[in-house]
Amino acid sequence: MSILKKLLASAKKIVWPKLTEISRWRRTFRAWPKKKRIIILAAVSAGAVFSLALIVCLAGSAFNLLFISPAEISLARLEYSFRRESICHEECALRREELEKKIVAVFNSDETESSASGRARHSRLRLERRLEKRLENCFLSRRSKLEFRAEIINIYRLAAENYEAPVPRWLINYLADSQGDPVLRGRILLSFAPEDLAPGGEAPGGSGAGRGADWSPLEYYLAIIAGDNPVSFKRGAVLALSSYKEKEKFLSESQLLTLEEIIFSDASQSDRLDLGNSALRQDLVLLLGDYYTYFPDKTKSLLEKIYDARSDMDNISRLFAADILNGFRRDQLSLPEVSAAEWEEYYKQ
Repeated sequence: MSILKKLLASAKKIVWPKLTEISRWRRTFRAWPKKKRIIILAAVSAGAVFSLALIVCLAGSAFNLLFISPAEISLARLEYSFRRESICHEECALRREELEKKIVAVFNSDETESSASGRARHSRLRLERRLEKRLENCFLSRRSKLEFRAEIINIYRLAAENYEAPVPRWLINYLADSQGDPVLRGRILLSFAPEDLAPGGEAPGGSGAGRGADWSPLEYYLAIIAGDNPVSFKRGAVLALSSYKEKEKFLSESQLLTLEEIIFSDASQSDRLDLGNSALRQDLVLLLGDYYTYFPDKTKSLLEKIYDARSDMDNISRLFAADILNGFRRDQLSLPEVSAAEWEEYYKQ
């Protein structure tokens, strides 16, 4: 009992002065003018609401951090690397590659799908959707660096190659957007097969070619090259066409007519000296080398037409045409002279 009495006495010494002080403040507050009391009460209420909202936000953020996945953390670290390390050497490249693998692994549904419970599959799908949304937001954000956005395309390329993950609809929509960055649109072209980008054969900005029963993957690229698209995007289509796997199966003599029309229509334009147009024309001339083995007569005729000094072609295009022809003939054609300035412009493109 003595201990209890001591505790009560101590509490009385601590609490009673506080209660007395609060009572004194209440009397003082009541003595203030009504307007002043209203202002003070409003300020205290606003402070209490703000504090409560801040606590809720902090608690929500802490809750989200508890459930954030390793892949999402890897994505944040990858974005930070591209934002802070503009020059990436070997150590940096290896670190980015490891982060990339952790993100791509989320798309591997075969590893545990057969043995996983329904709840586990649902959790995996939810994680995948959440990661895809973060990837989409990062890619479409204008604040993201171009190199990081290109890396996101590469992540989906690896997911498609390793785990047969589909190309997301928002990437296909970006490819079809004429306002999109031509470099990124070209990277998308190079990263995925035409049938995955346009199952119906519709080419972005195409000229109407590449559709119907006779459609082939190469027609898709040719439609982009012949269509109303930026030159840099067209050059991406040429690169994708030339590197397409087993393209020999889809080469046709009719495609040479399309290439001839593009090459000579470009050369006849009043702005033919534009570096972008020249670069595209040179890319197309090099592409003709792939056709020579299968359609020698038609390809030879077209290359000779390009090589002709009266063709109004730039010297580098004529040089490329002569080099291809010389690979298939005994009497070698003389190579057009290309100035140092012309080569310098060529390597800048």
